[in-house]
Amino acid sequence: MAHYRWFGPTWDPFREFERIQDEVNRIMGAVEKTVGLRSVPRPCPAINVSEQPEGVVVTAEVPGVDPKDVDLRITQDLLTLKVNRKEPELKNGQYHRQERLFGEFTRTVSFPEKVDPDSAEASYKKGLLRVKMAKAKEVRPRQITISGD
Repeated sequence: MAHYRWFGPTWDPFREFERIQDEVNRIMGAVEKTVGLRSVPRPCPAINVSEQPEGVVVTAEVPGVDPKDVDLRITQDLLTLKVNRKEPELKNGQYHRQERLFGEFTRTVSFPEKVDPDSAEASYKKGLLRVKMAKAKEVRPRQITISGD
């Protein structure tokens, strides 16, 4: 590793980055203990909503969840996803760091267009839940035939 001369003793920028990271980790650990946080709060599960010409697709990251522990509710403009991620039993040990979130989580997302709830299809593969719905008939583009001479 290259060392650079910096007004006196040798200065290593990479060592400085490591020192800053250690300090941030120390402060965050103290905050977690003081406030009782297990990890930094974030939306769970992570969700993507995309609009396709024929419909709307919602994907959600739910690794380690049995599909039977997922409750999906769909209306014309909302999807509610309730997930129960069960914490594995820890025998004869203790966590030193716990970033994976466990428990019951609910997310509600709105669609960019109205959808037909009866068209919804859900699949689960490798921890990714995919819900596909057709757009409601009133918002689908349609071809209009022109009559005339």
